[in-house]
Amino acid sequence: MPDLSSLVQSLTPPLAFAGIAVSKGGQRSFYLSAPGFAVTERTLFRSASISKIVVGWTARLALAKQTGGRATRPEDQTVESLLGIPLRHPLAPDQPITVGQIASHCAGLTDAAGYALPVGQSLADWIIERGTAIWSDHPPGTYFDYCNLGYILLAAVAEKASGQRFDQLARGLVLDPLDIEGGFNWSGVMSERRMDRIPTYRETSGEFHANIDDKVASGGISGNPVEVPQWCPALP
Repeated sequence: MPDLSSLVQSLTPPLAFAGIAVSKGGQRSFYLSAPGFAVTERTLFRSASISKIVVGWTARLALAKQTGGRATRPEDQTVESLLGIPLRHPLAPDQPITVGQIASHCAGLTDAAGYALPVGQSLADWIIERGTAIWSDHPPGTYFDYCNLGYILLAAVAEKASGQRFDQLARGLVLDPLDIEGGFNWSGVMSERRMDRIPTYRETSGEFHANIDDKVASGGISGNPVEVPQWCPALP
């Protein structure tokens, strides 16, 4: 049987960062492509875009709860009416953008202008500031274009519908009912496990650097210090 540790580390490159969990005969082992770090079944990983599933369900449940399930399907509601801010594609100014279009990456939005809002700037001001740069060359409902910005908007929809901060809402509606421990930007993670966590790394200039967590504000959303390994050497 090959050495799994060496096998996993051989994945980088071409993969940027990889982890494998193996369960055999009741014994569990964990391997990372980034050398120098030990992880266990208790280690928390940044999950990156898989969290979009949680965002989508949180928004849908928040909208359904707001209306008691008696109104239009959540996915058919328009983002403009829910957020109270203008949101129309320049190529289809008479067509409102729906929650379903955003959730399915078919809203005509693009990440070309970025999607990380500065602390203290409102979503409405950020959208106005970016202008037409947030839109692709395809009208809503005509083209699939993977877009992180859309899920920022879905989180904002969930907050507007519920009056709650998104990370707390996601925990109450989705994470806790499914017995999933985790949070957004490490918010809500149990205190005794806050230090046992691993960011997502990306290899740059011969080193692995934390792809997201180097940008998380000190103190985090919930006031917990964000302390994760920021880099480690890449394989030769």
